[in-house]
Amino acid sequence: MKFFDSIGVDLGYSFVKMVYGNNEGDYLLYPSVYYVTYKSDDDFNYTSNFLPRNKYRKDKMIIDHNNVRYYIGEIAEKEERGGNKDFSEIKFDKPHEIAKLLAGIALISDDDLIQIEQLVLGLDISKYNTYKDQLINTFADKKFEFFKHRKKIEIKINNAIAVPQGIGAYWDQVFDLNGKIVNERFLSGRYGLIDIGGRTVDGFIADESEPLRGTKIGFTSGLSEVFKEAVNELEIDIPFNILEKKYIEGQESVFWIDREYNIREICENAIKRLAERIYTEVRYVWDRKIDRAKSILLCGGGAKLVGNHLVDLFNKEVIVVTNPQFSNARGYYKAGLVNNKNGYYEEDSFQTI
Repeated sequence: MKFFDSIGVDLGYSFVKMVYGNNEGDYLLYPSVYYVTYKSDDDFNYTSNFLPRNKYRKDKMIIDHNNVRYYIGEIAEKEERGGNKDFSEIKFDKPHEIAKLLAGIALISDDDLIQIEQLVLGLDISKYNTYKDQLINTFADKKFEFFKHRKKIEIKINNAIAVPQGIGAYWDQVFDLNGKIVNERFLSGRYGLIDIGGRTVDGFIADESEPLRGTKIGFTSGLSEVFKEAVNELEIDIPFNILEKKYIEGQESVFWIDREYNIREICENAIKRLAERIYTEVRYVWDRKIDRAKSILLCGGGAKLVGNHLVDLFNKEVIVVTNPQFSNARGYYKAGLVNNKNGYYEEDSFQTI
């Protein structure tokens, strides 16, 4: 049996991010993409017998759960239309999202039985009070059984914690990967936080870990919209997530249906437009409240791409957190450790959002 004290999971719209230990390699990142096939129990049992045990890896994440075969991540992207993405505001309890979670956990351990003391996930800050109990009830004190190839896996989750997105990045700044306070700067004073995700951009101004009323921002114009705009400008019928992957990999062009398309300048212009939209929205909502904030933290998968533009726009210290794509997941993991050790983490501090 494999036991995890805490696993922090960010079920993002572009990528799933998972942090499960305090070592440098205890991170997992894979595309938040799925593809399903439906078969009878006999078909699954028969097919699974011919799938070798040692072939389950990051580029071949295939699991059978509740009579559905799920292709997760990179292998789903190879499907003709680049697989499926779910852009619903609330999606944590959907079968394909649970399958994404299980497939990732199955990748970080080869044991048949996996036990997790604290599973920590995030919620949109504006939906937190409405859905936090539902999220906890979905995962806390639950057992999930599935097959990865022909091997039966059982995952037991003892406790679950819901954290508002963005607050995870705050916890990441304050605590180290052992749950100890290492940065007292953000334990007092006011700061702004902007979380640039795949589907949405969220933010707030906070004193310590408590967001201030009236400072919540959120709009559905995240990093995915950048590449959707680029696809429209290129006037080609290519799935935007394929274009996104090529750009992030540093490629200058993409080959699609017998033709090579230059993508770098078009994508960069779309990123700059997103930065300008973020700045305009933030200035409008935060108004003069931002003047009392010492700094602005940027986190999320889009922070690196958009960050340099925002540094130029804001007349204030702008900090792109270290490895921003994992900042929320790291914070979730640390919240689980702290909760295990001394109960420092308290959900009540988020009730005023």
